[in-house]
Amino acid sequence: MQTIRKLWNKLMKDPEIWRYLIVGALVTALNYGVFGLCFLSLGLDKLASNAIAWVVAVIVAYVANKAYVFRSKTHSLKETMGEMASFVAMRLISLGLESVLLLLLVDVLHIHEMISKIITNVVVVVSNYAFSKLFIFADKTHRKGKSI
Repeated sequence: MQTIRKLWNKLMKDPEIWRYLIVGALVTALNYGVFGLCFLSLGLDKLASNAIAWVVAVIVAYVANKAYVFRSKTHSLKETMGEMASFVAMRLISLGLESVLLLLLVDVLHIHEMISKIITNVVVVVSNYAFSKLFIFADKTHRKGKSI
């Protein structure tokens, strides 16, 4: 228990975590709002609404994570496109996870769509941070096995 508490305290002092939480909260609110607009106002299917919300959120999330959270620097168009492709690929994985969870929560457990969307967003935010930190915006020097 003491080890978990120490890890928690260390994480909460990390400014990158706080930047990610702020951006994550804003992107999640955007995702939730677009989902609600599409599902409740436009009457689209829950999965179509989720896909539209996802596209909007991914575009905003890439820009915000690159510039503000991880402060990633790319030096060529090729490097930027590779980073963006990795970001989108990982977000496609989390879209699949989110869609499966949404179907499970709504269709199997009969939890309201909007509540289910909140639950799935929590899971997705945590998994997206791990993907971004470990794979997409990881220090490229460290990934090549060199130390700074």
